[in-house]
Amino acid sequence: MTVAFFDLDKTICAVPTEQRLTKHMLKNGLLSIKDVLAVLWGFVKYNLHLISDYDSFRKQIVQTTMKKVPVLDFEMTMQNAFENDLRPKIFPEVMKRINDHKKINHRIVIVSAALDKIVEVFAREIGADYHYATNLEVADEKFSGKVLGNVYYGKRKKDAVLQYCKKHKIDPAKCYAYGDYYEDRHMMEVVGNPVAINPDKKLLNVAKERNWKIIDAFVCTID
Repeated sequence: MTVAFFDLDKTICAVPTEQRLTKHMLKNGLLSIKDVLAVLWGFVKYNLHLISDYDSFRKQIVQTTMKKVPVLDFEMTMQNAFENDLRPKIFPEVMKRINDHKKINHRIVIVSAALDKIVEVFAREIGADYHYATNLEVADEKFSGKVLGNVYYGKRKKDAVLQYCKKHKIDPAKCYAYGDYYEDRHMMEVVGNPVAINPDKKLLNVAKERNWKIIDAFVCTID
């Protein structure tokens, strides 16, 4: 058995899903302008590799955006955002590779730090067999703002890959891992077939040094 592990943001989807979703939450009254600006500034620092404690950063973002948000309202907003904004941003080249993997009976697993409610929508769309994501506590049909379990970022992604392989008795050396960000290298280096999709500068350097496959999927985006 072989598994293809995929990051989500800028690997499967051309845009950061949560960052994009905040605009829809603002429009639907689930977030304030102040909250959105705080989130966007956080992602600017993240993209510049200025976040030293990602777990704390992630939990702060969740507190800011999700505390007391009704689950049903969020799900409806997410589905609308996906249909009208995010689905067209799935890279055709990456979707083709996913389908190619499925044709030869490879399993598809998404490993992402994005919210579970976001990742599960993409997982259904691409026909993923499983996904790892950030799970949130729910109380009285609203998100409490508390993260449950792991945030799958950096070495946590590597742990997820190894955990999945161990559970299903799969040799990681036969597997694939696709990522775009420098921290994705942790899960990429434990499989036999790492693939850098639109890598940032630091991951690009690693991929070149280690002779990993590099794909530029931006040339295939859907408007």
